[in-house]
Amino acid sequence: MDWADDAGKGAKGKTFSQKFMNIVMNDPNEPKWLEYVGVSGLDLENTNIETKEDVIALKRGLRIRFPLFMTNIVKILLFRGEEKLACLLTAYFELALDMEMFKCAVENRFFEWLQYVFVFRKNHVGLKNGPGARRSNKTKLVSLLDLFKIVKSTYKVLSVQQEILKIICEWMINGTDNNILSSLLFCDEDNLCVDYMGHYSRFLNKELLL
Repeated sequence: MDWADDAGKGAKGKTFSQKFMNIVMNDPNEPKWLEYVGVSGLDLENTNIETKEDVIALKRGLRIRFPLFMTNIVKILLFRGEEKLACLLTAYFELALDMEMFKCAVENRFFEWLQYVFVFRKNHVGLKNGPGARRSNKTKLVSLLDLFKIVKSTYKVLSVQQEILKIICEWMINGTDNNILSSLLFCDEDNLCVDYMGHYSRFLNKELLL
């Protein structure tokens, strides 16, 4: 079942569009949109491509803003219900996600895309790499614990929470930066922690029991 039809009129698609598309679907000349993608009026006035140095400067600027551009494409793909295409872009390109994307993905059940986000280590808010990242203090890792909290705040029915948390547990994410057992215990999901303890045995240590 698609979460948004071609016209973007599905119930979940409408929610997604309201939260994601209010910027991307506007006229690109509007100041708010330009500010969002990091372009000021002064940038437009001073843009003058005549020399090799101008081309290099433009290339550098595109590199800085490329993650924002790719993120907007991912938003459009998800809005259109093209989750698999969004997964491919997430796997191969650097993104600059925001927390609202994580919340909307949970709300609209884009769990395959979220799996790609975590498996390919794109689970951060803001620019992670590149020149722009060095000037940004807003880069923040979104952990599985953060994701669990979003799930619990979005879905109030216990059975639905359990269903979604099981889906996330089945991702079998490698690495030690996302201690899923500790996150489950923190969210009072003791039974799920026991159920998946064998799958995530690398997290079994004395600190987990303290």
